[in-house]
Amino acid sequence: MNIQKLLFLVLLSLLTGSASAQPERPVRCAPGNQDASCVGVLYNPPQVAPTCSSSAGWVTVTPAQWIGSRYSTPVCNYTPPPTCPPSSTQTGSPNWNGAAWTGLQCQANSPPSPLATSAGNAGSYGYFTTKLSAAGSETFVINTDGTWAVQRSGFQSNAPRSSGNPTSGTWTTDATQAYEYTITAASKGLGTVTPSTTTLTWTAMANLAFRASTPGGGVPEGDGTWTVNIRQKGTTSPVLTMTFELDVANGD
Repeated sequence: MNIQKLLFLVLLSLLTGSASAQPERPVRCAPGNQDASCVGVLYNPPQVAPTCSSSAGWVTVTPAQWIGSRYSTPVCNYTPPPTCPPSSTQTGSPNWNGAAWTGLQCQANSPPSPLATSAGNAGSYGYFTTKLSAAGSETFVINTDGTWAVQRSGFQSNAPRSSGNPTSGTWTTDATQAYEYTITAASKGLGTVTPSTTTLTWTAMANLAFRASTPGGGVPEGDGTWTVNIRQKGTTSPVLTMTFELDVANGD
């Protein structure tokens, strides 16, 4: 074999070995050989625009808007149903027409019932005894049930001197109304008097008790005078102004 033929065979062997040593080309989309075209198609369900409540009283100020990737939140406003003022009674319910409430019906409450004549006649009440150093008291009560009365205690039941009529009465015939009161005068003589101060701010009506008493001994007398005003709550004029005096004496 000549030199040229030998060199050719050696070169051919080297070329063949080099070609067989190269790695196989990976299959497209196999691990390590992927691009964006290899993944599946992604789908999102359609988005529904949020809305305001359709219940009565709700209105849409600004509807939801598409802002590229989602809907914005709508602007909603709620208006509660109207109510009647405290001085009236609801006789018809309001209706929602989609934009406003309509149809509310109110009826003004009746004014306070007329007062009994006896309430206006409340005046001076005295209770006396000849028993020296006796302790006793006299109480004028105004009750939330619409009654008033004079209560006496501590003296002999057959005390010879007493004054003031009537000793009970009715200041209203409708105790279901809400009333309030003030005490615009409260004066004190001897003895113990309660309350001894005024209440000038209108206050929710409660059972009221005004008392004058004497402990006896060196304090022979208890004396107090009050002026009480009562009105229906929410009004501006008193329905009753009552001035009365309590005078107790033990004969010392």
